[in-house]
Amino acid sequence: MARTVLGEADGIVLYSGFEGASVGALREIRDGIFHVDCLEEPNVPEMAFHGVFYDYNFALGVRNTTDEAADAHIRLHLCERSAARNMKFMCGAYWVKEGRCWRHLPAANHNHGDGWVDTVLTLAAGQDTVLSTKPQWTSAETEQTVKQYAARLPFASVRSLGTTAEGRDLWVVETEPRDQRIFIHSSFQSAEFAGDTVLHVLDWLGTPTKRSQELLEHFQFTILPVPMPDGVAHGYSIMNARGRCPMFDFGLARRGQNCAEESLHTWNDMAAHPPAVMLDVHVHPGRVDSPKLNPVKGQWYLNEECAQRAEAVAQAMLACCPQWRVVPVPENTPEFDMTESELVLAAKHLGSTAMCIQDYALTAEGTKPLLITLLDAALGAI
Repeated sequence: MARTVLGEADGIVLYSGFEGASVGALREIRDGIFHVDCLEEPNVPEMAFHGVFYDYNFALGVRNTTDEAADAHIRLHLCERSAARNMKFMCGAYWVKEGRCWRHLPAANHNHGDGWVDTVLTLAAGQDTVLSTKPQWTSAETEQTVKQYAARLPFASVRSLGTTAEGRDLWVVETEPRDQRIFIHSSFQSAEFAGDTVLHVLDWLGTPTKRSQELLEHFQFTILPVPMPDGVAHGYSIMNARGRCPMFDFGLARRGQNCAEESLHTWNDMAAHPPAVMLDVHVHPGRVDSPKLNPVKGQWYLNEECAQRAEAVAQAMLACCPQWRVVPVPENTPEFDMTESELVLAAKHLGSTAMCIQDYALTAEGTKPLLITLLDAALGAI
């Protein structure tokens, strides 16, 4: 349900109730000055993940209804929403939506106190925007974006892997069929948005060079930009609309048991045409840190040949960036059995070279060149 606060004097409207909104009570303290509370969701189904299901997303609508520029002074009251990770809900970095794109707000725009953050948004006349802790697309924006790629690139087409519990499509863009397939997707954590980053692979392939033509002749590329549209729509971190964690439901999907629809459709598609390489791309914008590579251990691969190929790909990637932090996928963690994860199962049962790439940059845009460099090196190794 939409919750709206109107600044009668200056015409500033704060609101929620839209796809992707994740915010609690809204209050106008005085003209143009607002307080925003954390979202309280007592009815969220708790899976056996010790509270990790709690989101660390935040999205609030802000509108200027006047014909002049106006400021919105917003105080965000922080709270614990991800106990297992000791994270504060609504604690930046922050972005402002501009059309389908997002602009990063520098830290200098914010004043941090004990349990709260103050920020000031200057809105143009009639501007309607979203203040959020993550860039995000609605399901309609995702569909529009992938179809624009297909219309622009003669070698690309669009299809849906299937639908979620709430009927949203899992859209992929892919190139023409080839014997060897490269499957690349944004993280199965809706709080980490990398849709633009993974789709940039198509921009690279669409640049008419000798290298791009060679790759299109040898490989079929399947790009899944938003693996958890229901999670995005509800502002969740790693769970879907049914309270399941798709990232760790792939074991159930492989065995044909009750599982997250996102896991089932993705696994069935990969199993029908096992990828030579499967990349899970994480982007942590707003931070500056060296990138992390999570390879699957060699002993988990389908056979020795697959393990050797994976090692060659990992070494080619590592040579591109001396600052890598290499953290092999563990056998398990206190919350999750990693042998049920997509990465391990793709390596073990499909023979896919399975890697997780995690980049830390001030903006999601900054990850694009790194992904292309790594992908080019990986494909050269196979």
